[in-house]
Amino acid sequence: MNHIAFTISSLLFEVTKRILLLSHSTTKIAIQKVAFTGFGINQR
Repeated sequence: MNHIAFTISSLLFEVTKRILLLSHSTTKIAIQKVAFTGFGINQR
């Protein structure tokens, strides 16, 4: 029982790590796009 729980928790940890890495990079891209758009609006 403990072994199964450990396997599930380690799998969840790996999945969340991947999701966090992915969301971090996409968030950075989104922030850059918003920053560029806001900069363009401010220039007018």
